Amino acid sequence: MYKALIFDFFDTLAPDFYRVWLERSGHKREGQFLEIAQAIDNGLIDLSEYYRRLALASGQPARAIQQEFETKTAIDPAMLNFIYQLHGKYKIGLLTNSPQGLVRIILQKNNLGRYFDDVIISGEVGLVKPDPRIFELALQRMDVPANQAVFIDDLPNYLLGAEQVGMITILFQGVDRLKANLEHLGVSV
Repeated sequence: MYKALIFDFFDTLAPDFYRVWLERSGHKREGQFLEIAQAIDNGLIDLSEYYRRLALASGQPARAIQQEFETKTAIDPAMLNFIYQLHGKYKIGLLTNSPQGLVRIILQKNNLGRYFDDVIISGEVGLVKPDPRIFELALQRMDVPANQAVFIDDLPNYLLGAEQVGMITILFQGVDRLKANLEHLGVSV
């Protein structure tokens, strides 16, 4: 029945480094920090400009911000193990709102590319969740009909775009709950 499982990255496979950094720095994802996030997620600015703007807005050195983002993103080992078990039985995709290049760096540093059949990053394709077009692109690239794909994300509003194109969705609330939700759908876990 289902041929593909497509996962969000931040706060599903790994903590959202931007959210963590904002909280640690005493800032909120609003005003200029929201504008910077939207610009990078849409691919309107590159990573060096992203770090430059964050440095100006926060007063922290751009290099320190970059180093924190690239080195302190911890992948959830339980989720990785689960995805590893699913890979081969299903096509596995990664679909994330993220800066161009940054998730690729994290994937490469952690040797994670082998877990995914396709990786779609908003900053690379110029579309962001919940825009239905990014989900259509994922389905096209993975060569899977919408009704045979499950999208997993921690943010309910991002699930809406996937639902609009006919995908089945699951709100991520931890790996154990995810396993139960997938089993309920008939996915072999």
